[in-house]
Amino acid sequence: MSHPSLAVNTARLPNNFVLRCYYNWEHCTMIMYESTNENMKRILSMTFFCLFAMMLQAQPSPTGNYVEVLYFHGRQRCLSCMAMEKYAREVVDQDFAVQKKLGKVRFREIDITTGKGKQLARSYRVTWSSLYVTGVKNGKETRRDMTRFGFSTARKKTPEFKKGLKAAIIRLLQ
Repeated sequence: MSHPSLAVNTARLPNNFVLRCYYNWEHCTMIMYESTNENMKRILSMTFFCLFAMMLQAQPSPTGNYVEVLYFHGRQRCLSCMAMEKYAREVVDQDFAVQKKLGKVRFREIDITTGKGKQLARSYRVTWSSLYVTGVKNGKETRRDMTRFGFSTARKKTPEFKKGLKAAIIRLLQ
């Protein structure tokens, strides 16, 4: 019986030595058959190989608290769209540099004409250039649509745009 989160690495070594490494996200259980002292180096090598493979496949836990600024766009963008992206990225990079390094504030540019972009755009019900600030706290997601605000302020009232975006991020960080 197989489990979707269970992975198996099997290595057949000389002298009918077989090493199987079963692992999932929580732990690694190794089962060895027909081991002998002369094969100890191979056993250790395979053990480290299995642990390394487990580390490569491990994903960071999505349960942390963070705020993400998402800028959605298509292939062609107007001046206001480009200003919205530029200044939203600046706010995240400059005003939240420490939180960004800690993974607490993120900026993502999403092209809605790509496969992954279309999928995410559907979940946000986005069909054109849009700006969202999304907070995730204790597994609960809070979305704030800032598209209208962005289009009305990013290009010609840039300080107001930056101040409003910064305030939205701070609110969701609390």
